[in-house]
This record gives sequence, structure tokens and C-alpha cells, in this order.
Amino acid sequence: MSLPLFLCLTLLTLLSAAPKPNIALMDLAGSGLSPDELTTLSNRLRAELLETESFVVVERGRMELILREQGFQQSGCTDASCAVEAGQLLNVEQIVLGSIDRIGRLYSINLRAVSVKNSEVLKNIKSDLVDASIEDLMITGLRKAARQLAGLTIQEEIATPVQLRGRKTIRYKGSSTSREVGSLTITVQPADADIFLDDSAYGKGSMVIDCVPVGRHRLRSTRPEFRKMRTDVEIFRDQETVANLVLNGRTPFYLSPRAALFYKRTNLRRSLTYSANDSVSTDYLNYDLDHTTPLPFSPSLALGWESGRDRIGFSLFAFPGFHKEVTFLTADADTVCFETENMTFGGFFEYWYAFVNIPKILDFGGGFFGGYLWQEIGLNPEDALSVSGKRYSFFGTDKILRIQYIHFGGPMLCLKAGYKHVFLVVSDRLLLGIKRETKTTDNTAASPYYTPTDQTDTKASFSIQNSVSGGLLFLF
Repeated sequence: MSLPLFLCLTLLTLLSAAPKPNIALMDLAGSGLSPDELTTLSNRLRAELLETESFVVVERGRMELILREQGFQQSGCTDASCAVEAGQLLNVEQIVLGSIDRIGRLYSINLRAVSVKNSEVLKNIKSDLVDASIEDLMITGLRKAARQLAGLTIQEEIATPVQLRGRKTIRYKGSSTSREVGSLTITVQPADADIFLDDSAYGKGSMVIDCVPVGRHRLRSTRPEFRKMRTDVEIFRDQETVANLVLNGRTPFYLSPRAALFYKRTNLRRSLTYSANDSVSTDYLNYDLDHTTPLPFSPSLALGWESGRDRIGFSLFAFPGFHKEVTFLTADADTVCFETENMTFGGFFEYWYAFVNIPKILDFGGGFFGGYLWQEIGLNPEDALSVSGKRYSFFGTDKILRIQYIHFGGPMLCLKAGYKHVFLVVSDRLLLGIKRETKTTDNTAASPYYTPTDQTDTKASFSIQNSVSGGLLFLF
């Protein structure tokens, strides 16, 4: 290539290249944002304009220095004529001014590029970000606005509204005529908890409630098996209020009055015989010492807690029994007395797991219990007889006078059925413990009659007894 041709091409290239216009950006105005936030956004927009490589942008520090030297007050300069005056002092071709307004999570960007030479509006940019944060505004909103001012292609990634990540936006449902509103951003754990604001339901999970009137509002969140949460939130004009709700798990408490029935009780039937002058007469009375009821029972009170499928509690038993004294008047006016007892008292710690669980309707499962339960039936040998002279009550040899049970625990099954807070409950226990029997003996061959001080023997053995209890259960 010859030198003249090279020089011609270079000259044509220089002549065809359009020079970058010199521009300056006035500080952005707006509502719903603090002065510091507006300053930060102005600096970010200035950087985005420089990033387009379409302008020669006057730096902020140089602008402030020149305008201060000229005695120009930048604050309050929001109209085109004022901006053109600043542009003339800065010796730029274009001046950019505008505002960013915020209502709740809606940001509205309004920018104008004005010619300093003839005050003509060269570009007018309007852009809205819906359900956005101030970070979204800086990262995507201002970049889009800068590219629009430069006449560049807008990226598709910001062509759709910015969605609040993982949350939904709902308009305030209450009645209000106030134009002063803000937004309420709610995060809640667990994620499926119900949200209520001013007694209106807004659905489940984290969300943003927009256009909420300024002032104090009652926020509430509920979920089954969790404690309700209530709090007051303050809404400010054109600002976002954030409420982080964490619900604590609830451990339901129950109270259950019941009746416990005990099986395999020994039927103590003994004959009371009167004797006079050492000679045994005929039976005066046959008496059933286990006379109280075919199925001896005891009132019971259970209380405890439910956590998931686990059931932990206590069962208390207390019953004085049926006490009866029989007086036998002899022909010689001598009196013979004896008593029957059916005493039950004690308590168990119990745990069972609901293998079948339909929340608030049905539980069925099994577990174990442990503690101490005392039961006694029959005569008290020390207080059974009151005799005088040579008259005795005769019960025979090797006959049971009294039985005592000491239960320590065992396995259990439990069924609970009902709805919400009131249930019917039935439990079956296998009572393991010790059985103590007191019997008559023939220690004195010459006298076959029983006396309170001798002729008795007590033996202990392992005991297995079944008990079924039933009643109501109240869940709180």
C-alpha cells in the first residue's frame, strides 16, 4: 500500500468517528429513600454511564469543585433550566437529571438527558422495578437506565419484573383511605405457617404485603402443633418493614381422670364360728371377706405431655377401699369384731409411643411404666378380733386372711380416640411385682382356734396381674 493511500484512509476514519459527548449527572432526587441512599445511587448511575463507553462523564469531585467555585448550589436543582445552567458552568454538552421514587417494593426511575446548548430533552427514560430490593435497583435497574441513555440494546435478563426470591407479593386486604403506605416483608419458620395481618388471612409462608397503611398493625402466625405468635409492626411511609417470625414447637399437656379395674383377685371366704367353754359350736356366720365388688377398682389421674408420637406422663392411684366392721353378739354378750379392707395407692411414670397416629383424632401404641403401687385385701390380723374369756373366732388351718400386692411396673398398651381437645382413652397394663399372703397355721395342737398374736404366717411370691383403665383425656 502506497503512503498517500494510507494517509487518506486514516483521515477518513478519523473524520467518520463520532466524538463521545461530554455529560454530567446531577444528584438524583426522589421520595422514599434517604439522602445517603440517593447519593449512593447517583454514584452508581454515574459509573454505569461510564461503563457504556458512550460518554465522557465528568467525575463527581470535579463537578462539586467547579460548581462550588462558581457559587452554584446543586441541592434543590431538579428542573431542566437549573440543570442547563449547571451544565454551562461545567462546560458539558449534555446534563442528566432525574429522580428515583419508592413505594413499598416498587421503584420508579425517571431520567432525562438535556442538551445544554438549546435545553432540548434528548432522552426521557422511565423504568419500574416491581417486588424489588434496593440491591436489585443498583445491580439491574440503573444498568438498564444507563444503557437506555446510551441507546444500547437492553439485556433480556432485566426485561421482566424482578421477583422477590422465594416469596409472593399480596396487596393489603384491610380497608383504608390513606395514601401514605409502606410494605411489610415477612419471613416465617416453619415455612408453611399461616399469616394474618389485622385479622385478615394472607396464606402460608414468607411473603410481602404491599400498600400497607402507615401506622401500627397486628401481625399473627399460626401452625398446628406450634405456639401462636403475635406481634405489632410499625409501617412507615414509602419504607419496607421487615418481620422475621419463628414459631416455637408446642408440647401439648394432657389431664385424664380414669377408673382402673384390677383382675385375678382372690376371693376370701371364711367362716366365723363361736365357741364356749372350749367346745366348738356350730357356725354362726359365713362371711365373704372380698365382698366389695366382683372387679375391684381404683380412681386414677393421669397427666403428661405429647411430643410428636411420644407420650410421657404420670398415673396416680389413691383409693381407701371399702372398709367394713362386723359385730357378732354372743349369747353371753361377748362381742367378736373383724374388718375387711380393699386399699390401693401409689403411682407410675409412663412412656408410650403412638405407632398409629392420626393427629388430633386417633393414637394407638405401646410402651412401659414403672413406679410403686400398693394393694391390700382381707383381714388385718392385729385388729381383726376382740374377744373375752375363752371365746374365739375360728377360721381353720392354712386359710388366707390377707393378701398384699406391691406392683413395680411392666408393659402397657394405650388407645386414644377423639377430636382436637377431648378424647376417650383406654390403657391395658400388665402389673409385675410381689404378692404377700398371710395365712392361719396350727401352732398349738391343743387349741385349733385363731388368736391375734399367733397361728399366722406370711409368704411372698412373684405376681403378675392385669389392669385395664379408661376415662376421658383433655388436651391443652
